[in-house]
Amino acid sequence: MEKLFFEPYSSEQEVTLIALKERLDVLGVSSKKSLLLARFLFEPQESTEVIYNENAKATQFEILETLREAVGPYKLFTVEDEEDDTDFALEKALQQVVVERFGRYRNTLVEALECEDFEYKGVLDLTQLREAISSVDEDLNEDLMDYLLYYVFIRSESVEKMQYKNILEMLDSAVQAHTRTTSATKKNRPESSSPDKIKQRNPKDAAKEESEDNYSDEMIENEDENEEADDDYMKEFEKLKK
Repeated sequence: MEKLFFEPYSSEQEVTLIALKERLDVLGVSSKKSLLLARFLFEPQESTEVIYNENAKATQFEILETLREAVGPYKLFTVEDEEDDTDFALEKALQQVVVERFGRYRNTLVEALECEDFEYKGVLDLTQLREAISSVDEDLNEDLMDYLLYYVFIRSESVEKMQYKNILEMLDSAVQAHTRTTSATKKNRPESSSPDKIKQRNPKDAAKEESEDNYSDEMIENEDENEEADDDYMKEFEKLKK
């Protein structure tokens, strides 16, 4: 939380109310809400009379402590390289949803991000990044939006310098992994067991079987001829008896 609100963080460093409000603006909080939140974190809760003072000061530690009391207990999202880790599994699931939502629109996403990047430095602030993502998928739910912003933030220097290429790298990496998995599945697929395929894979056995088949056909033809000869013989024998 320290890194999100203050960079660098110094517990005894004082911050003015208006400076905190501007910081919240950068974090993507709307202007009206950022002022209300800043006042909530600065102005004493037990006082019956509150006088607005944009130059009021509080230490970074005091501001964060007030915020923690308001938010309550929370769990930091951490990802470890373990298949049985809950957050690791959640990370993979969220990445899969991102690929499904943005994979086919990668070029559109690139254009939207670059349109916000006026200086072509590969970085955007939090608000610009949110707007670029929203322009590609207006129906994107807040949970997935939060994940995308979080994914970029933890790989960036600060909320003012969000390296949006991380989203593109995640998409490319996921697509490549899917392609490798598909290729491996095709390689492991059992070969066709049709007679023609078997002959193509085993030409010697096929030739032998063909020779045996021909031999069998000849035997059947010879047996048929012998049976016909026997029939003729029996007919001639019957004539002699008469």
